[in-house]
Amino acid sequence: MTQTHLEQISANREFRSIAEYFGKVRYYHLLPQVIRDPARAGSASSDPFGGDFIAQMKSVQARTRTAWLRKMETALRAAVPKFESLAIEVDDAGRPHLTAGHQNWRQSSTRQNETEFSDGTLRLIGLLWAVVSTPANGGVLLLEEPELSLNAAIEGESDRGVADALIRGAGQLRQRFTSGITAPPTFLLRVAHSMSEAWLLADRDGFAQYFGVRISAVPKNPESLAHAKSSVLQLCSKSRIRAIRQGMVTKGDKTGPLYMHHINNFAMTQWDVINAAENCDSLARALKRIPGMPMSASQCHSAGKLD
Repeated sequence: MTQTHLEQISANREFRSIAEYFGKVRYYHLLPQVIRDPARAGSASSDPFGGDFIAQMKSVQARTRTAWLRKMETALRAAVPKFESLAIEVDDAGRPHLTAGHQNWRQSSTRQNETEFSDGTLRLIGLLWAVVSTPANGGVLLLEEPELSLNAAIEGESDRGVADALIRGAGQLRQRFTSGITAPPTFLLRVAHSMSEAWLLADRDGFAQYFGVRISAVPKNPESLAHAKSSVLQLCSKSRIRAIRQGMVTKGDKTGPLYMHHINNFAMTQWDVINAAENCDSLARALKRIPGMPMSASQCHSAGKLD
């Protein structure tokens, strides 16, 4: 026997489209150190940490890849000083490299490859690639902690201010990257909030119960917080549950070894999204947009069966 009952085509026909949809999910947590030195990630293909990120870019059909890189150049010129061009070149050993041209006092541009890019530039290239390579398939793009690797020129600015800037530019960002591409209506780009912890804090009752803190200590307006993650850590450091204190926070109010475990477990088992939306306008706006996203015929069929 090579298949379980649910793996058999006759048994999973009614909900197969759900599995196919989740099968298209891509997760990236690009590490600049790994992109610069792929040997750190080993030989795994589709490495989420960037071991074969440039090779994945190189594998795209040449004409499509060139069009996508041109769109990325437009955004990079606005974000990276003196940036001029972006290309993929292959060295004598057959290894692909990202090559960028930068304006200077000479007549020809200065050339750099990924080993010379800043961490922020590499992460921005990863984000832009995710954006330009997604519209053909549709879907939702989720960006966690966009404040990583901010340019030194905006250090000291609140995360709230950065989030506001991203939110104001979200429409222009989508228009810029989908111009010339027939993007289906199922492609939805939303920059909702700088930190997902703000959405979790919005369910004040659920958060207080799960993490063992007084509900009066949970912020009533989490979107106004300068750093929602820091607020979560401060609350959990005073939890009446020892396991929460030890797992969520370490010395210096840093994230503990079980931080993501508890955050994910709370989100999946106890977080009430409806209650949270009442205290969080960005979440409420996102929820209103999701039902308006058209579904394919197969998705509508599956949804009807699930109902």
